[in-house]
Amino acid sequence: MADELISIDSPDLVKFYKAVKGIDVEVQKQLRKRLTNIAKPIAQDVKDAALAIPASSGAAHKGSRGEQGLGLRAGIAAAVQTKVNATNGKKGFSMRIHVSGTTFATKTGKYKKLPRYMEGLSRKPWRHPVFADAGAKNGTWSGKWVAQSAHPYLIKTAAPYKSQIQEEVSQAFLDAMEETGLIK
Repeated sequence: MADELISIDSPDLVKFYKAVKGIDVEVQKQLRKRLTNIAKPIAQDVKDAALAIPASSGAAHKGSRGEQGLGLRAGIAAAVQTKVNATNGKKGFSMRIHVSGTTFATKTGKYKKLPRYMEGLSRKPWRHPVFADAGAKNGTWSGKWVAQSAHPYLIKTAAPYKSQIQEEVSQAFLDAMEETGLIK
């Protein structure tokens, strides 16, 4: 799964991340900010990759649009998010760069699973009607349907950063441990 493409598994990181709040709240805030900043340039590259997905001529569709009226590619780019979490569950500490389907749907007025189809993560092929009548709903279009090919943008963009992320996250935790006096 794309969300688990890059992971740093260590229960000790989770324990430290949670414990540092009790030791020094400011160090915990700085650590969280630093971890978020590690992911930001990668998220920007993912946004750029989404915007660079090729479009066929005449692809500008004047259909229903969301609150900001964004198209498919701009909607994917606008829905890219970064999250830093430390949980007690199986996943433990995580940094995620993902595309929020809900945000995508709100900004575009399109189905929230379209970014998954575009990435190629859906089991079913992505099919859609060509030049559907305005107001046509699911199942009411009897015209031509086509299969849309996937154009991966997330995994292929984020994967090359794996070792860099692991190094930067490790260094961020080591620096935070030094600031709290746990290591010298």
